[in-house]
Amino acid sequence: MRPIAFVLSVALGCVATSREATAWHRVPAPIAPSECASCATLPPPFRITAPAPAAEPAAVPDDPMTMLRAAIPHAAPGAQRVLEVMRTMLDEGVVVRGSCNRWVEEVFRRAGGRARTVYSAGRRAPFTDTALLRPGDWVQFINHSFGGVTHSAVFVGWTDASARIGMTASHPGQNRAVPGRFRDYDLSNIYRVVRLDDAPATARARRR
Repeated sequence: MRPIAFVLSVALGCVATSREATAWHRVPAPIAPSECASCATLPPPFRITAPAPAAEPAAVPDDPMTMLRAAIPHAAPGAQRVLEVMRTMLDEGVVVRGSCNRWVEEVFRRAGGRARTVYSAGRRAPFTDTALLRPGDWVQFINHSFGGVTHSAVFVGWTDASARIGMTASHPGQNRAVPGRFRDYDLSNIYRVVRLDDAPATARARRR
């Protein structure tokens, strides 16, 4: 008995020789048309540059008095006088009985000089020109944190200009026998800004 492998090889050989040999040609794959005629040489890849990190906002001092002191050297002469007088009054706990308006009036009187209005608008008009305010300005605004009443204060600096939150110094009013104080306020509805001129008051004007 012949091995099975031998029988199979003979049978397969018979099948193979019973057909004509067919030569299968390799068909090249179709080439997609190029969108540009000059793309034979590819340019080197462009260098990817990481975007520069965004500048961090200037740090706001935690201590309002530090903010006030830092503003004095950069202020105009009139505003310097206002800020210096206000710093002294706050440090010494000077009490000015009366309204918030009366306290700011006393700050400006002691600083000496001619005050002028640099901005005026309706009481409900939105205040958007944050660049207008300078440290030492007298601001009159709608106090959104206390029932929408009006309030007067001296502007010290922005704690969040984008949200129009500013640091101020003022008196709580209501004829309280207390000194002025620092406080953040929403200054989105300022309706009047008063600024002290750089020229100091004469001795005669101070006595009035």
